Amino acid sequence: MSNTKNQSVVVGTDEYAPQEPAPPRTSHEPDHFGDSIDERAPLLVPPPPRTIESTNGDDENIGQHLHPGASILNSTRRGDNILGLVAIGSLLAILIFTWVLVLSQPKLTTALKYFAFHPTLQTLAVFLFGIGILLLQPIPSTAPKLKRQGLQLHQIVQLVGLLSIAGGSTLMIVNKIDHGAAHFTTWHGKFGLISIIWILFQVLAGGASVWFGGRLVGGKAKGKALWKYHRISGYLLFTFLLITIHLAGGYSDWVHMVTTKTQRFWIYFVMPIIAFVGLAYRLRVSKLWSGRSR
Repeated sequence: MSNTKNQSVVVGTDEYAPQEPAPPRTSHEPDHFGDSIDERAPLLVPPPPRTIESTNGDDENIGQHLHPGASILNSTRRGDNILGLVAIGSLLAILIFTWVLVLSQPKLTTALKYFAFHPTLQTLAVFLFGIGILLLQPIPSTAPKLKRQGLQLHQIVQLVGLLSIAGGSTLMIVNKIDHGAAHFTTWHGKFGLISIIWILFQVLAGGASVWFGGRLVGGKAKGKALWKYHRISGYLLFTFLLITIHLAGGYSDWVHMVTTKTQRFWIYFVMPIIAFVGLAYRLRVSKLWSGRSR
């Protein structure tokens, strides 16, 4: 071993600089290089944080690894994920109970006939409308790619819901004609008619605000402004649909004949309220009224 002065290696630099002699080694392990190494210096320097730059200049670090459907349960605000599950569960309870109720009737094809499609397709539509709202609620503005994917999925889900509720409403009208019954005589029927008309305007306004870059309404800026009202209208419309479900399940003659009071209370009164609370809690009021971009 030579009697040269001890030198320490400075990790992360381009040269070996002479250092002051290191304190005596406490370990009896041999020095493989013949020199003492400053054990107080870090051997590994952590790499700088990795950043991912978007091609369009936006920050997509937040939520970029998520599928838009997963964003329903990946909100960072306390309570959002639980309330998202609660909203989905309550809407699913209404859907499943109604379908089982209709499909379990012994004279499904003869007695119910066209009517059987009305409660089943309408509850399916409301469930899909709720999922469509949840898809867009928690997505951060710092994840534009995820927001675009969420918007595309939102449109698909809402379109299927539109076809479902249109089919259920049409077959109910056919059923009324088949039985020679009057139309829209109950509160449920009147609320249902208003809902259908409202939904048509809602779909047209939402589509016009985003399709072709908003050119249908005069450009992107006007499209974003219209989207704000589309969003507000959507929450009000969904609340209206929940009330319509309550009126059907709580007061229609057929439901009274095939259910108990307890079933009607929990499924068609409590569950719509829970669904409303779940969606309302996750709502960003500032975003709702500010008119910020989607």
